Amino acid sequence: MAEQGAKSSESDLETLVTSEEPIENTLALHFIKYVMRYYYKPPKLYFSQYGETYACNHPIYTTCTLYKISSSGLAVIQQRFNPKNKTTYWTEIDACLVDDLYLASGFLDFFKKHAKGPDDNGLYPTVTVRQIMWKLRFKPLKREVWETVFDKIPIM
Repeated sequence: MAEQGAKSSESDLETLVTSEEPIENTLALHFIKYVMRYYYKPPKLYFSQYGETYACNHPIYTTCTLYKISSSGLAVIQQRFNPKNKTTYWTEIDACLVDDLYLASGFLDFFKKHAKGPDDNGLYPTVTVRQIMWKLRFKPLKREVWETVFDKIPIM
């Protein structure tokens, strides 16, 4: 019985490889397309314990997610879209990401490298959520067509 199952799967594989059907219609591609996760998928249940929403008078944003350890802090922002007037703006990150970023293995090193105390205006060094996810090797958020890119330059 096991031999018959192995032969059956081998013949299925041969049929898949030698078929005239375009690769877009194969079962394997459907599996990759709909089952595998390439992008970050938010958990169904989450808590935001480690970061805080911080209101400030920054030229780019008015609120951010602030990670603070003693007197050092790091502001993290995420871009949003207003469909009414088709504009974008920067604000705090999604609540489901707050603890996931903080609890990531490389967060403390990233924090030590980029965090500082507030300047005279009460502003902390700022990074985008994409920058920190890239450095921490997170699966990225799905990129939208309306997003502005700050990925390689410091914001403050």
